Amino acid sequence: SYFDEMLADLSFQAKASINIQLLEKMIDSYQSSGKSLESFVKSYKWVLIADEFSGDIIKFRRAFNYHDVFLVSQGGDILYTVTGENHFGINLFFGAYKSTKLAMACKKTAETGEPAFSDYAQCHSAGKRVFGYFTVPVANQEGGRIGVMVFQFTIEPINAIMQADLGLGKTAETYIVGPDLT
Repeated sequence: SYFDEMLADLSFQAKASINIQLLEKMIDSYQSSGKSLESFVKSYKWVLIADEFSGDIIKFRRAFNYHDVFLVSQGGDILYTVTGENHFGINLFFGAYKSTKLAMACKKTAETGEPAFSDYAQCHSAGKRVFGYFTVPVANQEGGRIGVMVFQFTIEPINAIMQADLGLGKTAETYIVGPDLT
């Protein structure tokens, strides 16, 4: 299914050594910088790390048409996004974003080591566009969890599937129902 393929893609990317190195370098440099998160993600050191390690993740995002890909520390710091949009350089677990579906999915994955799906929600910082988020753990070479990789995707592909002519007649409708029956 669409979501199974997306989860498989995300899991593969989270295990790619270049992406693990990207997150490890970002975490180490941020912690040793003495800067605020907001300042660190605008620093020359951040640019050097991103330039060296992010080529594959940028190509992957473009090839599969995801809106964005994030790397988040175990503590909820968004240290990297491909697009560098509004969530970049914030902490998901404290402050204004802590009650968002993105934050809840990241926290669940950080705590349990299991993949999570956020469900779709309006993102007010992106002009109220509707996004979903898949999260998977990122582990270092020793197997210790170091953070979370996130795929941000729009609702448009699901809308296209739902609005496709399935030969059900003029009065038939299709619905997607989540596990909470909403």
